[in-house]
Amino acid sequence: MKKILCIFMAALMLLTLSLAGCEKEDDVKESGFYDLKSDVEVDFSAPRNVNYRPEGVGALADVIPFYHDGKFELFYLYDHRGALQIEGTPWYLIETENMVNFTERGLAIANSGDHDADDTYAFTGSVIEKDGVFHAFYTGHNPYIPQQVILHATSTDLVNWTTIPEDTLHKADRHEGTDFRDPYVFWYEEEQCYVMLVCVKLKSAPFNGAVDMYKSTDLSHWELADSPLHVEYTSYLMECPDVFRMGDWWYLVYYCSSTETKYLRAKSLYGPWENPTDFDGENFCAAKTATDGERRYIFGWNPTKNGADDSSANSWGGNLIVYEIYPLEDGTLATKMPNGVYSAFSAKAYEGKDLTFGDSYGIEVEYMNFGLPEAYRVSFDVEMKGAANAGVFVNASPEAGDNYSFQFCDEMSELAFGYCNGVRFDNYAFANRSRAYDFAGKVHCEIVVEKDIATIYIDNKITLTVRMMRDNGNDLAFFSDGGAVFSNIAVYGYGKSRS
Repeated sequence: MKKILCIFMAALMLLTLSLAGCEKEDDVKESGFYDLKSDVEVDFSAPRNVNYRPEGVGALADVIPFYHDGKFELFYLYDHRGALQIEGTPWYLIETENMVNFTERGLAIANSGDHDADDTYAFTGSVIEKDGVFHAFYTGHNPYIPQQVILHATSTDLVNWTTIPEDTLHKADRHEGTDFRDPYVFWYEEEQCYVMLVCVKLKSAPFNGAVDMYKSTDLSHWELADSPLHVEYTSYLMECPDVFRMGDWWYLVYYCSSTETKYLRAKSLYGPWENPTDFDGENFCAAKTATDGERRYIFGWNPTKNGADDSSANSWGGNLIVYEIYPLEDGTLATKMPNGVYSAFSAKAYEGKDLTFGDSYGIEVEYMNFGLPEAYRVSFDVEMKGAANAGVFVNASPEAGDNYSFQFCDEMSELAFGYCNGVRFDNYAFANRSRAYDFAGKVHCEIVVEKDIATIYIDNKITLTVRMMRDNGNDLAFFSDGGAVFSNIAVYGYGKSRS
C-alpha cells in the first residue's frame, strides 16, 4: 500500500510540474481578481495628470509600452507641434508604476528630420530585452522618397540608444506600396525564435490591411515567413500590431484604418483569426498592450481637436488613455478602470439619495445641485424599468442648453455619448462614440472626469472615452425617458479616502 501511495504521489508531483511548465503568457485569474480595488499607492503631492499629456503645445501619440524592473516604460511618439526645431516625430519616454503618476525621462530615440535619410520621422515599433541589452525596432519614415523601413537600435538604460544601420530591414517583393511599418517583436517559445510582425500592403490584396511575419534567432538577421500572419478583409489598413496569449486564446491587436483599435482572436498564432472587435468607440487610437505578469494593460490615446468645438476635426496626438484588459468566459476581452486610477479618486465628496423615475413619456432630469471637484469619479448603479433611455449628465448646468450625456439605451442595447437638452438627444458631433451593451438588470457604472476628458466604465466590462470641448458647468444630473432607478450614487475627488 505504501509503495502504491508513493508511486501515486510521485506521479502527482510530475503532473503538477508538467502543468506548471504549460502556463500561458497570461494566466487567467479567478473572477474576483478583476474587481475594482483601492489598494494602489498614489503620490498625491505630484502634479495631477491622470490622462497624461506633455506640457506645452505638444501631444502624445502611439504608445510603445514595455515592462521592466517594476515599472511600465511608456515610449511614445512626441507630436511636438513646433516645440522642437526639427521636422518629424522622435520617441519620448515616461514611466509609471500605477497608471496615475508619470515620470518624464525625455528624449529616447531621435529622428533626423533629414529629407534624404531613412528616419525623417521615427514612427511606431516595440522594445524587447535580450541578455541585459534593450532592443528597439521602429519605423523609419521618409515621406519625401517616399519609403518606410524597419530600424534597429540598442540601449543599456532605455534612454540612450544607438541605431545599427546595417540591420535596416526593407520591404519584401510580395509587399505593395510604401507601407512597411510598426514592427512588433516577441519571443515565440514554441519555435525557439523571435518573431517580428510588420504592417504591410500585399500585392495579392492591395486594398486590404495585412500583418506579415519575419523570424530571427539573434534579432539582427530576419527571414520572411512563408506566408503573412493575417490579411484583414474588413480593413483597408492595419497599423500598430500587438500579439499576446491569454488563457486558451491568442489575441492580435491592431489599429484599424486610422479610426479605432480592434482585436482578433485565434487558438493558434497562425490563426485562423476571427471576430474583429473594438476596445472602445472611435478615438481610442493606436493602442498596444503590456503586462507586469499579473495584469495586462492597453495604452492608447484620445485625440485633441483642431478647433474649439466638439465638431472640429481631430488632431493627430492627444492624451494617454489606459485600461486594464482581461478575458471573459467566451474569450471576449473586457476593459476596466486600472486600480491605480480607482485608488487615486478616493476622497468622497458627495453621497446622494437613490433616484426613482416614473414610467411617463418624456425626459425627466434630476440635478444634484452639487459643485463637482475639478477632477472626479462618480459611482452609481442603474436599473432600467422600461425606459427607452436613461443616463447621466456630466459637467452639467440647467442653463447650459445641450449638456454632455452618457446615454443607456435598453431597446437598442447601446451605450452612447452626445448632447441632451432635457427634451431631445443630439449625437451629431459624436458619431461612432457608442458601444453595444445589454442593460438588462442592475448595471454598475463608474465615470472619471479629468479636465476635458471623460471615461465611463460599465460593469468592469466595457469603456468609452470622450473629449468635451465646452465648459457647461460643474453639476451632475441623472435622467430617464420611461422609468429607471439610480442607486448608490457617490462622487469622489482626487485624493486619499478620508475614512
